[in-house]
Amino acid sequence: MNVYRYMRMNMVFNGYIFIWIYIWYKIISFEQINARKFRYRFKRNENSEILFFCCEKMSNEVLNEDYEIFFFADANLESYSEENPIFIYREDNFIQFEVLNSFLVSSASENEARNGMIQCGHGLSYFLKLSKDITEIPNNLDNHQFKYMMILLKFLKAVENKNFFEFYQALICQYFFHQNDGARRNEYFDFEKIFNSNFLTRIDFSIKKNIFSTFLNSYMINYEFHNGNLILFENSRKFYDVALFDENIPFKNLLITDFRVFCILENILKDTNTRKIFKLLLNETNIKSLIINSYKGCEIFDRNLHFFILSIHTFKSIVMANFIKFSSFFISKVKAVFELNIEYLSLKNIVVSKSILGLFLKKGGLKGLVLYNVNIMEHYGFTDVYSASNETLHFIDFKNVFIGVNWWNNFFSSANVSKIILLFRSIIAEEYFLQEFKNLNRKMNVVYFKAQFCFRKISKSFIKCLNNFEHLKTLKLKGNLTVEKDKLYLCQVIENMKKLQYLEICQLSYEFESFSLLLKFSKIKALHLENIFFDNDTLLVSLFENNRFLIKLVLKKITISQLCLEEIFKLENLKILKLQFCTIKPNINCANINFNSKNINYLNLDGTSLEEIKNFNIFSQLDSLEYIYLWKCNYLLVNLSMFSFLCNLKLKIISYEYNDLYFNDLNRIKKIEVLEELILCGCKFNDCSFCNLGNDCGFFNSLVNLNLSFVRIKIEDLIYLKNFKNLTKISIELDDLNLNIAKFIFVSLPIIQIVTNFVTEDINYNEICRYLNEKNIEIF
Repeated sequence: MNVYRYMRMNMVFNGYIFIWIYIWYKIISFEQINARKFRYRFKRNENSEILFFCCEKMSNEVLNEDYEIFFFADANLESYSEENPIFIYREDNFIQFEVLNSFLVSSASENEARNGMIQCGHGLSYFLKLSKDITEIPNNLDNHQFKYMMILLKFLKAVENKNFFEFYQALICQYFFHQNDGARRNEYFDFEKIFNSNFLTRIDFSIKKNIFSTFLNSYMINYEFHNGNLILFENSRKFYDVALFDENIPFKNLLITDFRVFCILENILKDTNTRKIFKLLLNETNIKSLIINSYKGCEIFDRNLHFFILSIHTFKSIVMANFIKFSSFFISKVKAVFELNIEYLSLKNIVVSKSILGLFLKKGGLKGLVLYNVNIMEHYGFTDVYSASNETLHFIDFKNVFIGVNWWNNFFSSANVSKIILLFRSIIAEEYFLQEFKNLNRKMNVVYFKAQFCFRKISKSFIKCLNNFEHLKTLKLKGNLTVEKDKLYLCQVIENMKKLQYLEICQLSYEFESFSLLLKFSKIKALHLENIFFDNDTLLVSLFENNRFLIKLVLKKITISQLCLEEIFKLENLKILKLQFCTIKPNINCANINFNSKNINYLNLDGTSLEEIKNFNIFSQLDSLEYIYLWKCNYLLVNLSMFSFLCNLKLKIISYEYNDLYFNDLNRIKKIEVLEELILCGCKFNDCSFCNLGNDCGFFNSLVNLNLSFVRIKIEDLIYLKNFKNLTKISIELDDLNLNIAKFIFVSLPIIQIVTNFVTEDINYNEICRYLNEKNIEIF
């Protein structure tokens, strides 16, 4: 029985990933070997086939590297016997090769080469035949055969499609089974030799990912790679919170989505060899950040867990999120096994004792500290738990955490952080911070400072201390009110920040005229100005005259003047524009507006009335638009049919909430081919329905998130959902639907999450919810 066929039925690799790594080490190594050169000639015939002939065997030549292959296409090659071709390559070959396909296309022209030659250090005919029929791979495939097959795939540039991965897996299967010999096993478990040679650094990430995937598949673990991060799931329905990934941590992440997954992984990692290979693969893929999320809680907690995942000592960062029960016990276990390795610590939404938290804060060497909604069991702040890492910290990120005066005093007296992010929900905690910040009397190399306050007035002493951040590139102040007499002083301080590129001011109510002179001559690339409460007397004058550096502009709850509007649309480099809940002053003369902001790819006009510029249609001029957000717009002023057709291959998100929809709108958006999110919450379909997008809708394969909340849905619309093959999240009204039909529709799609506002005690509805949960579909 062919071993590959057997493997396909069993789909268990039994830990032979070690042997695979050994093979790759041998393939990439640069050891010189004596090899005989083979030369093969080939030609393209009139049937669009490539015929291969074995012409000569050079026995006295030495090949410097055992994986060399040389490919020549030459129309003037001498004639040779064509009686018995050793291989015929066709377009339907199981494995497609880019090099050979290119030769077929180019040689179709009479002016191009119809003949060629391959020169290599081994015989090719056997391996070319294997590329045609996967079932011919022998059970006794040896090292050299496997190596040469890999050489062929690499140098002839095998097309990475479904067939390629199936063939690739078959080779691995055959090799693993052939090497299942206990007497030789230790030879293939020489980890130090393999990885100390840096062989994996010579192959790209896709190969490393394939190795990792094979390892995970061997243990039947549900997983997904996302931007280099590895996410582990309990089942095939893949749901995770991307907010758990922190851009401030310079490593890729291993995200364990649920405590049950943690327990599964623990069981797998009991084996010492398995832990070794897991650690090596993590290192080679730069996965050095561990995220443990207790999303569903841990009803059953085994206090005898050994925490094998933590004992492999490869992680430099750990994130623990959503632990309520047993969090102190869990954190104490983490501290015990991590010892001094950890550099970044993040605790999010947890309850912990003061003493356990102190174990981490008193540890030196931390570069990053993130605390979100950390509640102390003793009901008071950790004012006397000092951080021993002040001199090494690069950033702190505190949200809704009670930090005492003594902690802040110690921090500002010795810390050398470059990034400070603070969000206060307690007036007392906020006061403690301000008290010590105002006493700061030394320069700090802070380049990023963000503080969100509890709607308080900011004193001149606070503004003065901002002068200590002379290298600041990003300044974000939210929830504060600067009194009238201090406004100009704040502008002067900001003006002295010569490196400032991002400025965000979000206040209770503010007249932004003071910023006018400052911004005219600044090099700020991103500007965000916002009033928390709208004030009709607030008037934004020209802030942008002579400023051509702006890439991002956000204005919220601000009255916009004619001059301001003219200057905004002169910004040629503008890519992100948000005018949210703004008021445009009346009597706007659209004839004086020259629209130069044609590079905008992100546009948000939520809550902004466009009545005053109804004769100025910017949508048809935005050819690069990727993200559009429109909320409660007047249909006569703005609608989906206005979009430029040049954005059909660019638009990824359309958010069009609480608006009217007509056939014209559906006919327009169905031409978009890469749409990933469509948000039509609260929309009214006029003389049409969602299914009227038709059978030629362009985003059947790209849409992953659909929001039809508060939209009246018909059975036809529900059935139409089956067309969206990659839909994973849907928000929908269930009250008017045939629930039994809905159940089968949802199960037929890769949906992992359903959001609905339909609440009922109906027995049928509750049974359907249980059924969907059993199918790993969560209902919110």
